[in-house]
Amino acid sequence: VNAPMADSDEEDLEKFYEDIRSVLKTLKSNDIIILMGNFSAKVGEGSDTPVVGNFGLVIRNDSGDNFIDFCKEHRQCVMNTFKLPKKMPVHLEITSRCTK
Repeated sequence: VNAPMADSDEEDLEKFYEDIRSVLKTLKSNDIIILMGNFSAKVGEGSDTPVVGNFGLVIRNDSGDNFIDFCKEHRQCVMNTFKLPKKMPVHLEITSRCTK
């Protein structure tokens, strides 16, 4: 999914979440739900809500509040905030070739 920008009209944001709600209503109760995409949401750290883990960014915006409310309503979690990202190895190749 690709949510409206954070500074979009409230009507656009509500329609976006209502569209997702209508799809979720068609699912069976034992279906696994994975929502992925750009929600234009900064959800912060989860000290005040169980749907956000302790490894999110410190900043939270209005879109983040809307997304957190949506997650609470549908018993979802913002999974990328629950585990500290692994440090990925960096491969650097230095060559002596140059182009002329």
